[in-house]
Amino acid sequence: MITVVPYDFRRNETLDRHQRRALNAAIDFFIRHGSVSISSSLRKACQITLVDVTEMTWKDITNKLGEKPYMATFGVEPLQGRLFAAMPLQDAVRIIDFRLGGGTLPPFERHSDPTDTDLAILASVMESLIGELGIAFSKQGLVKIVLLSQEASRQYLQIAGQFELFLKIEIEINILDETTVPLYLIFPIVLIRGIIRDLQLGVDEKEDAVKLLDKEVILKTPIDVWLEIPPIPITPEAIAQLSPGDVIPFFYPVSAPLDIMAEGVLVGKGKQYAIGSKIVCSVSEEVNNNDD
Repeated sequence: MITVVPYDFRRNETLDRHQRRALNAAIDFFIRHGSVSISSSLRKACQITLVDVTEMTWKDITNKLGEKPYMATFGVEPLQGRLFAAMPLQDAVRIIDFRLGGGTLPPFERHSDPTDTDLAILASVMESLIGELGIAFSKQGLVKIVLLSQEASRQYLQIAGQFELFLKIEIEINILDETTVPLYLIFPIVLIRGIIRDLQLGVDEKEDAVKLLDKEVILKTPIDVWLEIPPIPITPEAIAQLSPGDVIPFFYPVSAPLDIMAEGVLVGKGKQYAIGSKIVCSVSEEVNNNDD
């Protein structure tokens, strides 16, 4: 049996699989380090898990957040655009309770609208958590995420057109294996593309740096080169009896070429000459040290 499903052109997936791969790697990094950050902020054992990564319109996102959401707005420097971290307001209040050392009891029913003090507490938690997201988005340290504002009313959420497309990353914060708090990370598609581009460029720059190290830095690094007569065996007793004026026979023909050594590696054969006051070497034979 064939089922026909209407196709919604407004919710077309715009990120290709290569962009998704770079994004997923950053999300995995954030989940690992974000779990540590939120555990430290709440002084409780917390674990972040990924629920979903979806492209949604702003209308669908606001409907999902409900009538009383908490939303923090962050600037992403130096990129143009803002990202949003949102959760139901009752869960944000629950975060405050845990941050203040409570949370084991049900929240106070009248504590429904956050005060300025509550928002300051939430700000410290969110800045630490979302800061890990900034690190995940740029291993090169090019992206810095800064808290701009916090809101707790849906009337302030009309900051985009209803059908403008966003990327929603939904995660869950499990606290003490008892309380699960949903958190939505919301990015304008234009912004997430810029972030992904920087991630991909960061990889390319790293690869270019390795190439630069191989071709430029190493080849231009000075090393010591010298002429060396092949060594001869001699006993410690003979060495101990040496005194100024003694002659050590090397039994090496004067006309034979000497070894050209570079940092202890034989690279060729050559003869020593004098040109005016300078000692020079004429390379007579090249030695290939490549085994293959």
